[in-house]
Amino acid sequence: SEYLSYLKAAEPHLAPGALIVADNAGVFASGGLKNYLEYVRGSHDKFESRYIESTLEWRDDVPDGFEVTKYSSPSGGSENI
Repeated sequence: SEYLSYLKAAEPHLAPGALIVADNAGVFASGGLKNYLEYVRGSHDKFESRYIESTLEWRDDVPDGFEVTKYSSPSGGSENI
């Protein structure tokens, strides 16, 4: 997945409080989004991240979700999401 590459490219331009939303964070959590999710969930000095459960847009019987991540800054210091 390109999610992590895109985030790292955008990161120097993010303002504190910026929100990043990653779709399909449920169905691809152990595959293409694994590195992205590990990065945003493990970088507590820069990001606060939360998974929101949902289903696929076209299949209500398939669990999915999205990751909402708030950028604080490399030094931290933002309000909770």
